[in-house]
Amino acid sequence: MVGIVIVSHSKMLAEGVKELADQMSQNKVAILTAGGLDDEFSPIGTDPFKIKDAVEKLTECDGILVLMDIGSAVMNAELALDLIDEDLKNKILLCEAPLVEGAIAAAAQAMTGADIKAIANEARNGLIGKQSLLTPINYNTQKVDMEQDDFDKEIRITVPNQLGLHARPSVKLVELVNKFNLTAVVSTNNKPFVDASSISQISTLGAKKDDILIFKVKGNQVNDLEIALNTFVKENFGDPIIANTTKIKNEPINKIIPSDELCGLGVSKGIAIGKAKLLKNVLVEVKKETVDDTLLEISKLKNSIAIVLNNYKEIQQKTLKLYGKDDAEIFDFHIFMLNDVKIIQQAEQIINNESVSAAYAWYTVYTSLEKKYLNMDDAYLKERASDVVELRTKVINEIQNNLNNDIILTEPAILIVDEIGPAQTLSLDTDKVLGIISMHGGETSHATILARSLGIPAITSVGKAINAIKENEVLAMNGSTGSIVLESEYPEEIKSLILEKEKEDKLLKERFAKAKLPAVSVDGVEFKILANVSSPKEAKLAFDNGAEGIGLYRTEFLFMNRDSAPTEEEQYTIYKQLCENMEGLPITIRTLDIGGDKQIPYLGISKENNPFLGLRGIRYCLQNIALFKTQLRALCRISADYQIKIMYPMVGVVEEVLSANKILREVQNELKNEQIPYNKNMQIGIMIEVPSVLFLIPQLAKEIDFLSIGTNDLTQYLLALDRENTNVSKYFSALHPSVLTAVQHIIKLANENNLDVSLCGELARNQKATKLLSGIGLRNFSMSSPAIPSIKEIVRNLNVEESVISTTISNSYRLLNDVINAFKE
Repeated sequence: MVGIVIVSHSKMLAEGVKELADQMSQNKVAILTAGGLDDEFSPIGTDPFKIKDAVEKLTECDGILVLMDIGSAVMNAELALDLIDEDLKNKILLCEAPLVEGAIAAAAQAMTGADIKAIANEARNGLIGKQSLLTPINYNTQKVDMEQDDFDKEIRITVPNQLGLHARPSVKLVELVNKFNLTAVVSTNNKPFVDASSISQISTLGAKKDDILIFKVKGNQVNDLEIALNTFVKENFGDPIIANTTKIKNEPINKIIPSDELCGLGVSKGIAIGKAKLLKNVLVEVKKETVDDTLLEISKLKNSIAIVLNNYKEIQQKTLKLYGKDDAEIFDFHIFMLNDVKIIQQAEQIINNESVSAAYAWYTVYTSLEKKYLNMDDAYLKERASDVVELRTKVINEIQNNLNNDIILTEPAILIVDEIGPAQTLSLDTDKVLGIISMHGGETSHATILARSLGIPAITSVGKAINAIKENEVLAMNGSTGSIVLESEYPEEIKSLILEKEKEDKLLKERFAKAKLPAVSVDGVEFKILANVSSPKEAKLAFDNGAEGIGLYRTEFLFMNRDSAPTEEEQYTIYKQLCENMEGLPITIRTLDIGGDKQIPYLGISKENNPFLGLRGIRYCLQNIALFKTQLRALCRISADYQIKIMYPMVGVVEEVLSANKILREVQNELKNEQIPYNKNMQIGIMIEVPSVLFLIPQLAKEIDFLSIGTNDLTQYLLALDRENTNVSKYFSALHPSVLTAVQHIIKLANENNLDVSLCGELARNQKATKLLSGIGLRNFSMSSPAIPSIKEIVRNLNVEESVISTTISNSYRLLNDVINAFKE
């Protein structure tokens, strides 16, 4: 959050302004004063050292806005900046806004979490309320001139991602534009140009895949923006690249259903049977009413926006913790909309010009936005209208002190609704909500995405046929097919479905109950079945599937789909969520593994002729020590409370481990000096992917605690076969005798040198290879979590002693087909 410093010739005036600003911000914003001189005979004046001291007390803030009264206050503020450290100076903005009105406006805007640029603009507009009562005013002073012809450059980019400029790419694009000191407008498909720094305007362009976005830009960072936009395109607008996808149907949301047929669009799989609970959405409509105190209404509006904004931030953090980054990013759209200065200014203008209530002004602005989304051709973008409605309703309810619209059930039921928003969906009690059936909605709505993550069966787009469902009526729904069956019409079918569902539930419970049990062979040999994951959400799924820990957490996914590396705090937060989702089980975290097929543009790896043999894995980290140390600090901190291990990727020589461990010790010493706790006995290990390590295990054993065999890359390097090249893929297999012999060699040397060893490549989940791997001594398997219950069941039926006797790789297997044929026996 941005802090504020108030500079005045009068100490009493500065304190008085602070008191007003504190009241406006509900004491949620850090506000300090630098008023008067410490001279009892001449107390009026300003002191640069007082200003410097005040600013330095706000170093933890995201930015510092300095407001001054007259004359020497400005000069002394500038002098104070010359006395301040350069890094801190970059966070400070001296603002020419009026002191009293500017401070009040800035405090209210800062409370919303807005950036310093938006807060400064709000401060500069601080006189609008007063001027509207006394003199005419042109409210368009801050508006970007869309028609101006003196832009410095025109930039064109093609929308690359399957879903077009939907909510999340829109948010990322606005973030990107606002990083640069320039003015930018954008258009597509001959539509009017809109302000590229405003989420409310950008997101209504409705740009689809392969549309051309035309930017007109003016400022001194035009070329930097062009580079950033081209990088954004290369990153697919931050969306995952999906191969062989079927084209998204641009069908109307309110799908036409015959009146005698009760069905809809199945959007979240699963069968649910239970009583119907009808929840009619109360559409908020606000009548126009005039008010006397427009400033009070603006204050109500800003306070309500701030409260709703904080609620969404809390929801986002909850989502991040429980379901991962992708689902949490759904709420970026809502947060950016509530922070959009242009929208807030529109509502303020309506209040001032028409002397109407805050609720009516917000309703007017957001209803206009809703209509823009509903009029879009693209179904995916059209579905964002439900998010706009949710935002409109929440702020109006807050202004009018209405009760929240969270859905509360007293018994298990299937929800029957007109439409449901993402925040409402996340508030559902999953123990009581058996399923969701809605009149409106779509396959890609944010509420639908969250329903899938919550595991709630859902059907949307039922249309008016939904009115056939009565309160407390027993029905069955299939979230895969979209079918709905009413007991009143098909009682025998409901009875049959109930029996089938009970049978399925029993089998599912048995499977999960057995999945949680240890994997012990018939002859009493204990195995550890671990999971490979890329997010806290996957860790939760792994835990539910019976994983006994995480054998590989891929941290590179934290660094992808963004334009800068994650901070220490960001990484710490994610690692903590990962550990909490595994409920104290051991977790092996691999340090940043990029290069080869995993390129991250902002990390600046130059193009290489052979990237798989170039700067990747631990090699990159050892050449980028600051980045490496940031990650190690976060990992060491988390080790104080959770059982984690650190694993270095792509190790090829002993020197790399020595260098990495030296940096780790430096980080631990720094933490010790800062009195930050960490686990001094945290285990360190390496991935075995490079064949040279097969001959270095005894030497490495002096520096590490464990080994993890990455058969995907080990196979590639051992056989000199590019795993993605179809021309040479005939013999690419982790079952090749040379690979299996290498694995057996690694396990033997690991045991001789008291090193724990696991296998985390695709071979670990191959059910046909479990017996063979157990026979050559492997006891720790790490795999994608859906395979865990099956591998555990295979282990429970194994006789390891017999497997050892029947496994003699070097004598029995000479060709790849020898191994494959052996599995057929």
